[in-house]
Amino acid sequence: MVLFCLAVMTLWHSTAAFTAHPSFSSHHQPWRFRGRDGGAQGEPPAAKSSIVPRPSVRHRLSSSASTSVATPDAPVDVAGGMEPIKIVVVGGGIGGVSTAFDIMGVVKERQAALNGRPVSLTLLSSRPYFEFTPSCPWVAVRTRTKDEIRLDLGSVLNRKGINFRHASVERLEPSDNRLYVRDMGEGAPEDLQQIDYDYLVVATGPRLAFDQVKGLGPAFYTESICNGEHAEKAAEKWDAFCDKVAREKKGAIVVGAAPGASCFGPAYEHAMIMDNELRKKKLRKYVPITYVSSEPYVGHLGLGGVGDSKGLIESLFRERDIKWITNAHIDEVSPDTVHLTQLPERQASSDPPMKHDLPFDYGVFIPPFEGVGFLKNPKLAELGLTNAKGCVLCNAMQQNPAFKNVFVVGVATAIPPVETTPVATGAPKTGYMIETMGTATAHNIGSLMCGEEAKEIPSLNALCITDFGDEGAVFLALPQLPPRNVAWHSRGKWAQLAKIAFEKYFLFKVYTGDTDPYYEKWALKLLGIERLEHDNPPPVLPARR
Repeated sequence: MVLFCLAVMTLWHSTAAFTAHPSFSSHHQPWRFRGRDGGAQGEPPAAKSSIVPRPSVRHRLSSSASTSVATPDAPVDVAGGMEPIKIVVVGGGIGGVSTAFDIMGVVKERQAALNGRPVSLTLLSSRPYFEFTPSCPWVAVRTRTKDEIRLDLGSVLNRKGINFRHASVERLEPSDNRLYVRDMGEGAPEDLQQIDYDYLVVATGPRLAFDQVKGLGPAFYTESICNGEHAEKAAEKWDAFCDKVAREKKGAIVVGAAPGASCFGPAYEHAMIMDNELRKKKLRKYVPITYVSSEPYVGHLGLGGVGDSKGLIESLFRERDIKWITNAHIDEVSPDTVHLTQLPERQASSDPPMKHDLPFDYGVFIPPFEGVGFLKNPKLAELGLTNAKGCVLCNAMQQNPAFKNVFVVGVATAIPPVETTPVATGAPKTGYMIETMGTATAHNIGSLMCGEEAKEIPSLNALCITDFGDEGAVFLALPQLPPRNVAWHSRGKWAQLAKIAFEKYFLFKVYTGDTDPYYEKWALKLLGIERLEHDNPPPVLPARR
């Protein structure tokens, strides 16, 4: 009942917000954000290489907000003769944007303790838009377009007094508190620009390491649903695949996660979404679907399972006639075949590995994740900032031990696997878990600014809502990484509706600049879910179904 109320509440808030807004148009595709000129917000203008605010977006900004965008030569606004505290967030995804909003909230709370000293907050992103990545599996089957899950970062951030800079970070010098960035977009200077900071938050997300498996990825023979661009390309291939199956009455799908992957949920979702789409087209009987993963068993999820997720996923796969191969090390992908080695379930087993050659016409795989380019610098690893993969090392407060003014949020965080498995698997960093990291980071930066010690620890709780095509499931892990206080899941049509509502709700939160509203805190508190470790009350959950 509590989860049902939460789903209804999120749907109501997101619906009410957008139907009340003059830019909402109900006769277009459901839930699409539209500008006052009728165009979709975040949609790139023709013949431009990057998204810029449309006129409809600019009309929503006050003149003061529009002039707050940082530029390479902009003078620093010093209030009362005091140099501002400079905070830089790198990354415009769920982690970066939610952390930036949380920091602004903490700054307001700490105004008195700051004694009037101004704070300058800048968010850097190589993409000019925020993208709700969990909806990418829908983009890949054309249930959504990529523009329907995007918001223009400049307009969203500037309204809240956050400077947005469309730039890629090329070099980090943590000993000097300095970044070197390359501005992007039309008319940007070619030279690297220097940005100094007092506090840095790394929320870049991952580099998609397709190159670790020969033939893997959109540049070669398989598709990806890791971002909107990849998902849109996958949708084009999906259309061609369905047309081919309709003509030839045959085809094969292979979907899953490569060795070292740490994000398995979207692969499960996409397997069952494709199954449902093929059934609706009356083509499923011609297409075998095989799920291939480095996990030791289906439902492992990189977490050692969540409750009886193994039994749940096996049941879902059997109901849908989806075969699976686990403990799979993908050796190579050729144009029409996945070549893999399946290791024994137990590492001490004397059973020999099994070779498989799986023919396919359409393949989708989650790749391993690594740190992005500027983090893969060996010098940063020598300094103690990153590990060999380019992920940022941190303590329980999301703070780097070597550089106390550097924090990390999200997939860029170095978290070891939860257990040793025959084939390498990583620990996932899911949406709510990432938000808890951002909230703790914001409070800890606030403490440091006021001369206090960083002390807030993220709860690392996970609340995952999934779509399985004709139904869905909710997974709750408190905390996400074992051992846990709670490991719970439930499935049903209601969960699919909750996923749809949550997409709209989260975009609404980003649009309004409040990613932790009071009603969400209240609803999640009923479930025993809070963002900071010391806040967690005993959990109260409905019976498992």
